[in-house]
Amino acid sequence: DGLSFKPISFTYDNKLTTATVDHLLPFRTYRCRVTSSNVQTNIVSTSDWVSTTTPQDAPSGITPPEIVATTSSSLTVSFMAPTQPNGIVTKYQVAVGGNVRIVTTSPSDNSIVNNLGPYTDYTLTLIVCTAGGCGESMGVTIRTNESTPGTVKAPLLTATSPTTVLIQWSPPDVTN
Repeated sequence: DGLSFKPISFTYDNKLTTATVDHLLPFRTYRCRVTSSNVQTNIVSTSDWVSTTTPQDAPSGITPPEIVATTSSSLTVSFMAPTQPNGIVTKYQVAVGGNVRIVTTSPSDNSIVNNLGPYTDYTLTLIVCTAGGCGESMGVTIRTNESTPGTVKAPLLTATSPTTVLIQWSPPDVTN
């Protein structure tokens, strides 16, 4: 049935009625029963099985999103489920420079982040949440594509001699 167990044994001294088991995994169901025996008569008594599920925790094993610069103002983002969800995933968020731009309830192959500046570096992270908390991937930095430069003013021409002209100009208002 795919279940594994690790028996835990305690010597009963008529006072011990609790035990703590640690290093368990989040959001897993564990079964337990108590067995008691009398060493002298070798009589064994066993309780019924009982189950408990450990609480959800923040996901781990979150792979950074895959990103493609599609235009000068948008990125296409793809991401997968975490390798260790540690609960029921309630939402996926893509943050751009710390600001959440995409929120969805399932992994995505082609989410679009719009309204970005041209030829600008952006760092994106994937945040995955359960009822037990949120986990975050490492950041991935990508640059949007170049765009047409902004408005260019006409140059200023000054004749400095009968055979020479000085040309002066200003850079575009936005270089992109």
